[in-house]
Amino acid sequence: MFMQRFKVSEVFFELSNENRLKILNILEERGMALRDFQNNLNIPKPEIYRHLKRLIESNIVIRDEKNRYQLSPVGKIIMLYLKGLNLLEKYDFVFRNHDISFLPREFQLSLGDMEGVEVIEGTIEGFNLTVERLKNARSYENIMTREILLPFIEPVSALLERNAKVRIIAPYSTRKDFFKLIEKIRTRDLKIKLVEKVDLVILVDEKSGEFNLPHLNGDIDYGITFYIREENGIKWINRLFEYYWETLPGEFIF
Repeated sequence: MFMQRFKVSEVFFELSNENRLKILNILEERGMALRDFQNNLNIPKPEIYRHLKRLIESNIVIRDEKNRYQLSPVGKIIMLYLKGLNLLEKYDFVFRNHDISFLPREFQLSLGDMEGVEVIEGTIEGFNLTVERLKNARSYENIMTREILLPFIEPVSALLERNAKVRIIAPYSTRKDFFKLIEKIRTRDLKIKLVEKVDLVILVDEKSGEFNLPHLNGDIDYGITFYIREENGIKWINRLFEYYWETLPGEFIF
C-alpha cells in the first residue's frame, strides 16, 4: 500500500474529521478487522473503508497481513498528543481563564496522562474532597501549597500519627505557621521545603491526587479542583511534585 510522505498539515486535515477520530480512538484500544468497526460505529461499511484508506495513506494507520487495522508507530505518537488536546477541549471552560503555560514543557506535552481527571466545582466541595482524601491516605502524601489552611492541619497530623510520610513545599511566608505546626508534630516522617514561589496547589498520595491552577492573574482558584483516581494521572501529579521538590531552590526546615 502506497504511503505518502508525512506532512503535518495533511495529518491535521485527516484528524479534522470526527468519524476518523472515532476510528483512531477505537484502534488505540486494539487492532480490528474492517467488519468489526460496524459493531462500534454507526457508519456504513464503504464509508469506514474510505476513512481507513485515507488514514493508511497518511501513515497514521497500517493494515497487517491478516487484514487487521492498527495504529502505525506515527499514529501512536499522534494519539499521545491528541489525548492532551482532548483534555483541553473537554475542560475548555476552565483552561480559557486558567494558566497552565508555567508548567514544565514535559508536563504540558504529557497532559494526556490526565485524561481521566474530574473537575470538582466549588470551594467548599474542593476542601471537603481534600479533607476526605487526607483521611483515606495511608503511606504518603505529597503537598505543595501557598498557605497553611487550618482545616487540613488535623488530617495531616493524623496522617503522621499513623506513620505516613508527608512532604510539603510552601513559600517562605509560611515559615512561622510551620514552626507552630512542628512544635506539635515532631517526626522524621515530615519533610518541609520552603521556596520563593509556589505556582499551583498539589496534593497526591497512592490512591488519588488533586491540583488547583492559578487564574490568569496568578491567584490560585480553590473553586476548581482537578481530581484524579487513575494510575496514569496519579503518576503524572507525583512526577510534577518530584520535579518541584528536586529543582526549586529552597530551604529545608524539617
